[in-house]
Amino acid sequence: MKVLLALEGPVEEGPNTWANNLYMNLSKRFNNKNGDTIDQVKTRNVKAFFRAFISFRKYDIFHFYSQSPGAAILFLLFKILRKKTIYTVHGNFKIEAKYKPWPINWLWIPAHLFVIKNVDVLTFPSNYIKKEVNDYLESTKLIKKSKSSQYVIHNGIHVGEYPKDFILEKLKKFNKIISGVSSLNILSLTSFYFKPKTEGIDLLVETNKILNKNGIKTEVRIGGKGHQLTEYKTRYESENIKFLGYCNIEEENKLADIFVHLSYLDNLPLVILHAGAIGLPTIASEIGGIPEIFNGSENKAIWGLTTNDAKTVAEKIIKLISDEKFYLEVSKSQYKNIKEHFHLTTISTEFWNIYKNLLKNFYL
Repeated sequence: MKVLLALEGPVEEGPNTWANNLYMNLSKRFNNKNGDTIDQVKTRNVKAFFRAFISFRKYDIFHFYSQSPGAAILFLLFKILRKKTIYTVHGNFKIEAKYKPWPINWLWIPAHLFVIKNVDVLTFPSNYIKKEVNDYLESTKLIKKSKSSQYVIHNGIHVGEYPKDFILEKLKKFNKIISGVSSLNILSLTSFYFKPKTEGIDLLVETNKILNKNGIKTEVRIGGKGHQLTEYKTRYESENIKFLGYCNIEEENKLADIFVHLSYLDNLPLVILHAGAIGLPTIASEIGGIPEIFNGSENKAIWGLTTNDAKTVAEKIIKLISDEKFYLEVSKSQYKNIKEHFHLTTISTEFWNIYKNLLKNFYL
């Protein structure tokens, strides 16, 4: 079995980072075993795309996260030769189209509909986005029949051992934070491409004002890039609110005391998984696919979800940092949940099984 996995590149943003990590995990575990190979192509890299273009015949399966013209060309070539194709829908394309520049905004929905109708397998990072896509298709009746199989495979991340000493070190400063002597380090990471996501920063700023009025000093660090970043820096950047642009997630998580992810549109954000994987307590909006991260294994929600109300968010932050025992419990429960349900090795195995079954059925 020979698989070609496509992402856009460079590897700087959520879907590309995730697709690259998936490739590395699959390659490490399955490459050159039992005659199986998995290769990667970054479709916006001209040389990489050209190499894939001239050698695509040797592959059995084309799996793409990329939404570039290069990925579209490879998809058509695989379909012409009746090879198997898999597309991972990592965004709500009907909403994204509103924020794309012309003429991409005209082509975005038709291109996705063409892929959905003709691809062999569709995967989704959350049940939420699967329902959104299928409800849209049913309501518009734009696709009468699609032969694709559909699977929900959550995003995943590598999870190491619980960093107990790292978390205990943070607890030592909470008395000083509550008394107003030290500052609370708040981290948020978002996209500045889509308004419904970026508006979460407006809510975070309002939350920060409430915390400051309650005597809690803060240092808010906001990572992420996009065309709205300059506007938000001009509007909000101050002595205690910093906009980082593209940043090192691991380093920023280690500096933070809590991770806050506020948004009005999200499928299954990787940034929450990154925070949970090192035990950094997270407070996140109860919208989109985010509740699926906090479901837990005992059919009850892990603490951390919030309504998009600044007063409520501030109250949850104060509750978290006012009780060291509670902070530690939240840290451990969120970490355990990520390790059990979103470990990259488990997720990559699910994809590998789809590859095998797809090719097995092809030769039956």
